[in-house]
Amino acid sequence: MASGIPLLSVYFVDFLGSGLMIFFSLAAMRYTYGLKKLAPKKVLWSYLFWLCMALTIFALSRSIGHILKYVFVFFDHQDTWKKVAPYSGGLNTITFVIVGILTFYYAYIHEIIDLFRNDARDLASTNIRLKEAHMAVRQLNLSLEQKVDEQINSIRAEEKKYRDLFQQSKDFIFFCDEQGRINDVNQSFIDLFNEQKKDLIDRPLSHFFFEETRWQTFQNELFTRGFLKDFRAKFSAADDTPHELLITASSMKDEQGTIRGFNGIGKEVQESAQEAPNEPATCEGRITLSEFSAEIANELEGPLVLITGYTELLEKDVQDREIVKNTLKAVRKQIKSFRQIEEELHETAFHFLEMKPLDVNSCLEEIIDMLEPVLNLDRIFVKRSLFQELPLILANKRRLSKIFFNLINSSRLAVGPGGEVGIWTRHHNDLKEIEIIIGDNGPSVPQELIEVMFDPFPPTKKHWKRGGLWLYASQGMIRAHDGRMTVDSPPEDPELIAAGINVAFHIFIPGIKNA
Repeated sequence: MASGIPLLSVYFVDFLGSGLMIFFSLAAMRYTYGLKKLAPKKVLWSYLFWLCMALTIFALSRSIGHILKYVFVFFDHQDTWKKVAPYSGGLNTITFVIVGILTFYYAYIHEIIDLFRNDARDLASTNIRLKEAHMAVRQLNLSLEQKVDEQINSIRAEEKKYRDLFQQSKDFIFFCDEQGRINDVNQSFIDLFNEQKKDLIDRPLSHFFFEETRWQTFQNELFTRGFLKDFRAKFSAADDTPHELLITASSMKDEQGTIRGFNGIGKEVQESAQEAPNEPATCEGRITLSEFSAEIANELEGPLVLITGYTELLEKDVQDREIVKNTLKAVRKQIKSFRQIEEELHETAFHFLEMKPLDVNSCLEEIIDMLEPVLNLDRIFVKRSLFQELPLILANKRRLSKIFFNLINSSRLAVGPGGEVGIWTRHHNDLKEIEIIIGDNGPSVPQELIEVMFDPFPPTKKHWKRGGLWLYASQGMIRAHDGRMTVDSPPEDPELIAAGINVAFHIFIPGIKNA
């Protein structure tokens, strides 16, 4: 060993360095283990702990190998060291590779941590937006509840107003069953005949006709044609006082077309009219005051729907200033319609309709374009099949447009979001008339509803969705155009059945030759 004495300091330093390497690696591993235990979910501390563990294994393998080498050499066991040395070197290599892999993986650990941080920030931001959206939806629900209450109160007020109109109308109104017995009358009817309402109910209407032949004519024409307009008859009161009356009546049919009753509205002919026998008692296109009043429901329906639809669009697109500006302009335009209706209430009791040639297809296209925002909002698909060579008709465009508008909107309300509405026009050359069909795939109309669909005041509120005063007024306006209106549910037309239509309104109006 004398030749190794000059290297004693080198051996000592190597031996001491190996021991210190073991000490410091164990200390580092213990420290990182404490950090990992303090924050077990922190990825960086977990990474450092596993890196220190790998370095500790490497330090133990290398340092123990160096120490054993000096021990075996010092005690003259070189052969034993030669056997152990390859395993020690191999273990050193393996641990060194592990340390290298973990060191190279450090950059990816940082990327993963950054991704986690970004995800955490996104989640926190999303959580904040969800809370804000929740508050906005809650506020919107409160606002909608308030608006629904206001609309319900408004509808109740309108219902009361029209009920009062029925009772307070200067024209008498009556409803009869298929046998001609009176079911209901308004106050004007009671005042005209000076009897109690209970005494009038269930009495045959024929008892009031001064002439039996006029009752027979009235009954035959009504049951044959389905309606009568400005029928002149003399009625007698309880005291046998005669009253010269003009009556407009229509029959009420069930789904099979059987007449289940009829209703009528009329007024007493003034003496001035009796003194001019040569002057016609009726005028084509003229409507009475009560018919005009009933049409108020028809007029109010359109503007109300458009205001509601455009208001919803306004709430949806409130951040877009240009859209808000255009939407408000459309709302203002509809408000003008209310003012026009208010002005019409001050017109005279008789009103002449201005009839002009009208292209029905173009009129329907305008109505569809007008309702397009509301239909799109409800995701309602409109199927249209318009006969291209449709003859013109002689009509009042404004009044007929309102009828089309209300029928399409009634279908929109019936089908709900995602439904379908169908519009057809046809030409019946043999009858010299055109047919307009407006239908939908909403729920079928039950038999008891069809029976009262064209009544101005249905017995229960469930009947108001598909009929009532507005449909009664629409039917009267179609008759003023020498036309007729019917409803089928379900329809029998093969084309409508194939299109999935459950309820269909048919309007027939005489055509004229194209100019």
